[in-house]
Amino acid sequence: MSRLFPLLLCLAILILGPILSACGDVSINVPREREGDDPGECMDGADNDGNGLFDCDDPACSGAEECQDNTPPGAPSIRLEPENPTTEDMIRCIVETASVDPEGHEVEYFYSWTVDGEDAAIDATSVDPGQTTRGEHWMCTVVPEDQFGAVGPSASGTVDVINAPPSAPGISIEP
Repeated sequence: MSRLFPLLLCLAILILGPILSACGDVSINVPREREGDDPGECMDGADNDGNGLFDCDDPACSGAEECQDNTPPGAPSIRLEPENPTTEDMIRCIVETASVDPEGHEVEYFYSWTVDGEDAAIDATSVDPGQTTRGEHWMCTVVPEDQFGAVGPSASGTVDVINAPPSAPGISIEP
């Protein structure tokens, strides 16, 4: 078998020689890694393909959604209900017309309330009646933000809290 090996090797070189060019001169081409070929690579702060260009500066990422200019959503229109709340009413901040994002991204709304010009530390869509007092001036501000962090113009609405009417007195007629 040991004499047969050199013979088989020479035969292989003769047959495969034109294909391989020369024994030992075989090169294997491994495709170079490309920026953006794995999820998140266009915004990871790394030069994943080693070409000296990072993230959106790399032409391989130029078409990635996260590298496109992100236009903020438009302002929503809102209304507060009820128009004339009493100290017994919940005040609700309602988005009447939704914000439109030019790229079609999902829009989230952030709510904030002030009472008489001071931050009420409320970030919900409504204010409970127990938090209001007659004569207060309440304002709700709604800020739209798309899923990539572009903040659009806000919308605000105001109401003044009026006193709840007194309950009817109990009347009894005695003979």
